[in-house]
Amino acid sequence: MRKERPQKKGGEAPRLTRQEALDAWKQIFKALADSTSKDDQALAKRIADFVNDMPMIARTTTIRREPQREPLGRGREPTRERVQPTTDRTRNGAEIER
Repeated sequence: MRKERPQKKGGEAPRLTRQEALDAWKQIFKALADSTSKDDQALAKRIADFVNDMPMIARTTTIRREPQREPLGRGREPTRERVQPTTDRTRNGAEIER
């Protein structure tokens, strides 16, 4: 009888294993990128692309959001815009009898 494996592994142990793998790739990348050989530097670029395409990296990458408002300058008061509600009370069709 076979036991089904979970699709995603969570928890501390798998996270640490992934982090160790990333640290190893980082050391390899750094050694190759610091080399004077053009071939080593090209390989470092390919390693960087490989690591960036890893699912664990894609899941942890976040999209930076723009600030919702600009910070106030020193001594400035915030300005409030008043928005007037617009309600359309016209009906298309027959009136309802009560």
